[in-house]
Amino acid sequence: MDGPSQPERVQQRQRRDRDLVKGAALLLSTDRPLPHLYDEFVSLLAQFVDASIVLILAPERESLQCVYAYLDGVGGVPDNPGVPHESTSARVYREADARLYARAHEWNATNYLRLGERIREPESAIFVPILFGGRSIGVLSVQSTQSAAYDGDDLALLETCALYLGARMHSDLGRRDAERFERLAHVDELTAIPNRRNFEETFEREATRARRIGRRLALLMIDVDLFKEFNDRYGHIAGDACLQQIAATIAQALRRPTDLAARYGGEEFVVLLPETELSGALGVAELLRASIAALGIPHGGSTLGMVSVSIGCASGMPRGNTERQQLVEAADAALYRAKHAGRNRVAAEHPINVGPSVERKSAFDGVPVFSGRFIERTEDIRRLTVAIERSALVSLIGTAGIGKTRTAIEAIQRLLHRFPDGAWFVDLAGCADERDTEASIVEGLAPLVRPGSSMRECVRAFQRSRGLLLLDACDRAPRAVASCIDLLLDGAPEMRIVATARTALGVLGEAPLRLERLGQHASEQLFSSRFEETVREPLDVALLEAQLPSLHGHPLAIELTANYLGALPADLRSRGGRVGVEDVASVRNAATNAHVDRTLERVFKRCYMALDEDRRRVLRRVSMLAGVWSATAAHALCRSEVPDCEATMEALDELVRRGLLRKQAFGERTRYRVVDALRAPAHDALAQAGEVAMVAIRYREYYEELAASMTARFRREPSTRLISLLNDESSNIRVVLQMLLAEGEFERAALLLDGLRAWTWERGALHLQTQLGRLEEAEPRFIACGKRAEAAFSLAMAGVIVRNDPSRASAYARTAYDLYEELGDRIRTSYALNAFLASDYIATGTTSLEWERALKNAIAVAEEHGEATLVVDLMHRLGVLYTQQREVKSLGKAMECFTSCIDRLEANGDRERAARHYGSSADVAFYSGDVADAIARVRRAIAIYEQSDEVWSIAIQYMNLTVYAAFAHDFVTARVALAKTFDYASRFDDALVQSSGFDTAIHLAALSGKHREAAILTGYADASRGERSARQTRDQILLDRTLADVRKTVSTEEFDRLYERGLSLSPAEADALARSL
Repeated sequence: MDGPSQPERVQQRQRRDRDLVKGAALLLSTDRPLPHLYDEFVSLLAQFVDASIVLILAPERESLQCVYAYLDGVGGVPDNPGVPHESTSARVYREADARLYARAHEWNATNYLRLGERIREPESAIFVPILFGGRSIGVLSVQSTQSAAYDGDDLALLETCALYLGARMHSDLGRRDAERFERLAHVDELTAIPNRRNFEETFEREATRARRIGRRLALLMIDVDLFKEFNDRYGHIAGDACLQQIAATIAQALRRPTDLAARYGGEEFVVLLPETELSGALGVAELLRASIAALGIPHGGSTLGMVSVSIGCASGMPRGNTERQQLVEAADAALYRAKHAGRNRVAAEHPINVGPSVERKSAFDGVPVFSGRFIERTEDIRRLTVAIERSALVSLIGTAGIGKTRTAIEAIQRLLHRFPDGAWFVDLAGCADERDTEASIVEGLAPLVRPGSSMRECVRAFQRSRGLLLLDACDRAPRAVASCIDLLLDGAPEMRIVATARTALGVLGEAPLRLERLGQHASEQLFSSRFEETVREPLDVALLEAQLPSLHGHPLAIELTANYLGALPADLRSRGGRVGVEDVASVRNAATNAHVDRTLERVFKRCYMALDEDRRRVLRRVSMLAGVWSATAAHALCRSEVPDCEATMEALDELVRRGLLRKQAFGERTRYRVVDALRAPAHDALAQAGEVAMVAIRYREYYEELAASMTARFRREPSTRLISLLNDESSNIRVVLQMLLAEGEFERAALLLDGLRAWTWERGALHLQTQLGRLEEAEPRFIACGKRAEAAFSLAMAGVIVRNDPSRASAYARTAYDLYEELGDRIRTSYALNAFLASDYIATGTTSLEWERALKNAIAVAEEHGEATLVVDLMHRLGVLYTQQREVKSLGKAMECFTSCIDRLEANGDRERAARHYGSSADVAFYSGDVADAIARVRRAIAIYEQSDEVWSIAIQYMNLTVYAAFAHDFVTARVALAKTFDYASRFDDALVQSSGFDTAIHLAALSGKHREAAILTGYADASRGERSARQTRDQILLDRTLADVRKTVSTEEFDRLYERGLSLSPAEADALARSL
């Protein structure tokens, strides 16, 4: 039978093309997410062309990625989504030109994509660019295992489908960008109130309206008092929470829909009050001040004991940009007046004095400790202090070892009283390259700004700071440092910056000040002082006169020479100590670092040659180590030549005595550091010995072995001890990770991260933050290494970002959990489950009951593997899950979990972590009805915390003890505990203690028969909380029961009257009333 004629075939093809295009257009026009449509899109294609293999590619992270693959009947993201630059897909994407291939040899068909176990080897293919607006935004490819499966009509048909796909892809991308930019453009991300841009737009609009209707416009500038000290004391998480509470309080206090509250920058807020005279603005400002004070957020750095704000008010009818700026400046000037009048005040033309004055503290933390007294450099100190007062940026420059850091510190310490916001020290000596500089500065300011913040966010935090910042050792990446300084000076005009470097940084407005060598008198003083500290006998004048001329007044060279001579026998010392001088020339490296001062280089080599070979070996090899490091790390670099670690430690201590190394104590741990000015000549000696490659291998292997040993060590040692140990080694861990990433050793990098998984989860957000960008860029490479490497990477990323982005951390941890579960790796699945549930709890505040079985299984696996720390963490997660259920049976299960945690931790000597679980178990005991057990458990927690000076935890536990003792009618204990609650709370800031402390006072008042006081405190407590901080359900139920008894005793009418009185109490009055109980 004859087939269809040629015209019929043409018509059939046209109908086919029309049906496919129509179906594709309808499908892609739906509102469903595009990734959910890919399977249906492929099914549609398969009805009209051979679509045994379909690929959709799009640019992600600046490279072409396969976002969807259909292989052998299954669709999804391939295991290896990366597309090589030389591939056919990449060429089609770049050139925006379609390709048709009949056989595999015509095109590069060797880059086969994998989807699970599925991999297909295509023979023929079509590649068409996905275009929008004439620009290539992706590639669509259909491929067949048969040769010559496609023709020109198929190519034209796919090009048409690709047009509809491109329109949808562009629409989705545009919608996502528009939503994100709209949100970022008008709302502050942290506080969820309008941002500065929103304020500026509203200010301009309301100023125009004010002129038109002839009414005044009022402006309030609000600044959180001593917020830098608050953030320094309690950390960025508490600081963020504080700003969020203040923002919510301001927004809730404004009554009119036309009023606007916005975050102006850092810890500063602005309020716009249309149609408001100055008197009305002052009233609103006082309401805001009192409302924020009523929050009672504790602040140990303030003499008030709590967070307060200062507010400046201004009112006018601005007629243009200039007058709008004048109104802002007037409010800002009033704010400045309120600050200097004692803070916690409202100021305008007539200041309103509220509350006691507050004494500002200055701080200069984190500076290095120097041995020996400072040899007075009077003129240098004078020149530097004058320069700091006159210039926003002073660069103290000079050769290595000239004393820049110590001189800067001495000068700044004498100027602290002139900087009301304090001074900060940031050491950039460990900054690996320009890429790390910004993150290193932010990390150095971690107590003041959130770890992981951008430099611009850091600038916003310092926007109104009148403090001083010392950036030390800026030579590693001077251009990057200069860029960061530019941002700081532009955004924080009241700040002063001192930078130490060998040469000027080239920043506009910089005042370079060169530190010269010591004069004759100062050189003699320094030499004599260091020599006599070593020898404990007077210095021979002849020896001094013989040595000083060749040292040219170089401070470090003088110290090294004095130590060197002091270590020599007396007879050799009298001859000038010419030991090994004839050998000095033989160790000269022709590639000597040009930045090293020749005097210092000569002295170093003299000291180096005076050492025996064992000590030389140790000195030159430890120059490879970064930051601080242990004797064990040093021994790892010398293990083949030095018999044991004790011998290495003896060599290290001798090098410290000679001034060639520095030694630091961290509690019971001893760590060492290479003197920064001597690192280059020591490394030159390493190169001269031909040991650089060998030591680099040992260096990397040691930290890989250290990481691999952590799993076993966490089984037998307290986790807090191991976390501290790894914190000390963080600089070198970062360097080794960077080496592995740079060398493309992604599988070894994954093994390193896997071994450090417990530490990464605890401290990744701080210590690996500088590697975040590199890790994100390397994600496809980790994924390409297989599921195990991807899982290790995902778990590490969860730890790195959990404090800044818990939702994203939760997603990474869930990925790790799913991958490890798929791999059948039960112990690592358990680690990932703990990370997932912890990050998810931070993000959502809850843990679903559906995870109960998984947690129990994970605990059993951790038990089986002897992972004691993991068992405790998982049991804690399970206990939290049960505590959320308020049934008696669930509380009993929670008690079993917390008690088991306590037993395990105490058996392992980890008492501080055990105290946390004593507190949790006490709460469970109380709500289970066993008050006596609750009191015993909370007393145990307090005893442990008081030994470790955990102030926040002590306050929480005394607060709980107040409630437990009151319900046991032990009012003497309850009153003492309440007083201690407020005493400890005054030393720090935490919303939980402040908002709950007065609830405990209500229980004590009601149960001890002081019902009127209970009613008054209830009014104050509710006003303090507002709607932004609801009590937990069980706490609210308990308080409702207590207050029901109070209402019965005093009558509802009297209770309401007393409650209203409590609403107007000041914080000081409420504190006094609570303490009187």
